[in-house]
Amino acid sequence: MSPLGICKPTKPYALLRRLTDEVAAATGLVTERVFLTPSPEIIGRMPPGGAFASVVPNRITFSGLPQHDAFLQADLHFTVCIYTRVAVDRALDGTALLTDPQRGLLPLADRVFTALSGNFLPDPPADPQGQLLRNPLQCSAVEPTSWAEGANLILAYVQLHYAAPFLYDMSR
Repeated sequence: MSPLGICKPTKPYALLRRLTDEVAAATGLVTERVFLTPSPEIIGRMPPGGAFASVVPNRITFSGLPQHDAFLQADLHFTVCIYTRVAVDRALDGTALLTDPQRGLLPLADRVFTALSGNFLPDPPADPQGQLLRNPLQCSAVEPTSWAEGANLILAYVQLHYAAPFLYDMSR
């Protein structure tokens, strides 16, 4: 698809909701295990066991001046975090944590990277020729593993940083 002419203006929150669905599909997680959150460390109540993910909006930048009354060119910068948690009362198997084909952080990150990078986010239900992005999603970095420690848990996660070029819908 051509990136110009069929890109539909949209709101950032609608784009973020769509991205959570895309992350769920890529990882094989149910949608309820993919959270929209303001920070990787703020995930609310962690689901019991297994992997889960979040989409974290970072900033929106604007370009393409002069700005049009109905829409303007923008880039939504966001991070996808894929988590797993480990209880500290048992031995930690770092190899399985990172490489297990079903729950390992790196295979799950690879699935997200493969599914999102280069994706225009087609919008077939509303318009078979429509898409939500001006240009494809671009991954700028993958941070292999981060850690957060709690009372008796260690939370390990990998971060994928993206930019989503879209047309910001200025209507109310």
